[in-house]
Amino acid sequence: MSIGPAATSAGKFLPDAPAIPSNGVLLHVGVHKTGTTAIQAALADARGDLASSGVVYPGKSQAQHRAALAILQRTWGWNQRGGSVVDRSQFDALARQVANSKGRVVISSEFFCEADADKCVDVISNLGAGRVQVLVTLRNLGRLLPSSWQQYLKYGLTKGYEPWLEDVFAKSGTSNMSPTFWRRHDHGAVVTRWAEAVGPQNVTVLILEDVDRSAMFRTFAQLIGVPPEVLTSRMDLTSNRSMTAAEAE
Repeated sequence: MSIGPAATSAGKFLPDAPAIPSNGVLLHVGVHKTGTTAIQAALADARGDLASSGVVYPGKSQAQHRAALAILQRTWGWNQRGGSVVDRSQFDALARQVANSKGRVVISSEFFCEADADKCVDVISNLGAGRVQVLVTLRNLGRLLPSSWQQYLKYGLTKGYEPWLEDVFAKSGTSNMSPTFWRRHDHGAVVTRWAEAVGPQNVTVLILEDVDRSAMFRTFAQLIGVPPEVLTSRMDLTSNRSMTAAEAE
């Protein structure tokens, strides 16, 4: 299912989304730079309210990044500063918590969008193939480019914006400077990998273009069956802001 903006006399809105089954697992896989930090902060802060409605947001962290990185066999932290590859046990612990949860569960990490086809199947089979509904949040690629470059600067990239763009688009689907960029932002491929793993009928694509900033929070609330204000009241808890021009330089 694709949820995109529809025009009304009042502007743009998202149609209502049906709630997942009462024992369903909503797996939000990103992608990066689509408001993931904000929704994760809201979900984490709302853990108590969600639990009161029979919804589990696993763990104690803001998001389930360690579990996602464990699947990817990626490093948590900086390699030069003691970072290490996340052990598979981090994901297995998440899977156990999901298995022991009888009501709805919501999981969010944009790093899941980088999983290849085999890892997508691994995730779905361990979280419960009959329970999982995958949610992909998307924005226009052109609007993601500046903030993506700035995010890679935070990771240690030292190249300017124009050289980085040339590298990203020099050869379709590859980047020497940012090897994960197209793994994250070949959006059609991301959706296809997860649809093949869980079934296209179990994938929702949420298109966040020209919509009210509360739209994502409202849709998440609808999908997990809680009142919208549980999340919309927490929209401003954090901001993964872009760098200023001076900082980028």
